[in-house]
Amino acid sequence: MLTRWINTAAIRRAGISAQTQVRVRRTRLRSAITAVALATGLTALASPPTTATAEEIRQARQVAYVTNQSEGTVSVIDVAGNTTVATIPVGNGPTGVAASPGGTRVYVVNQTGDTVSVIDTATNTVIATIPVGETPILVAFTLGGTRAYVTNFGSNTVSVINTATNTVEATLGVGDAPSHVAIANVP
Repeated sequence: MLTRWINTAAIRRAGISAQTQVRVRRTRLRSAITAVALATGLTALASPPTTATAEEIRQARQVAYVTNQSEGTVSVIDVAGNTTVATIPVGNGPTGVAASPGGTRVYVVNQTGDTVSVIDTATNTVIATIPVGETPILVAFTLGGTRAYVTNFGSNTVSVINTATNTVEATLGVGDAPSHVAIANVP
């Protein structure tokens, strides 16, 4: 190994570019590390690359969830291929829809059903139906995704949903006919 470093010094004197010298050093260093690893019984320095699982591929795919108010369904659209990949039955009159920060759940506000449907994005099935106030309109998540806030137009309230238990943990009185909601991180 000492001979290689001496040879590197000879190459430097021969006028080889700095980039080539760096490549040569890296190649020799890799060879030396591999030789030491083999000599000490280590057979692999790093695990070989693995093929992505179907779950990892699905999670990387972007999909749009679109409410179909008169049908009581949600269409799932593959954004890359612009194709509808699923239609999910939810409650009556779905209007507002929002994805949880991690993308594992989609909450759909059912305006004429006074409920919120929770969709598991891995299976595209409804896993919970949560009763809320009258005529819910929209839903928004806290930045950490632990709570969802639903505006209830007909009852002048906001339902606060605990997303871990999918239950309403508070109902807050607000002004007349609340419709939109946004959650911000205020300094």
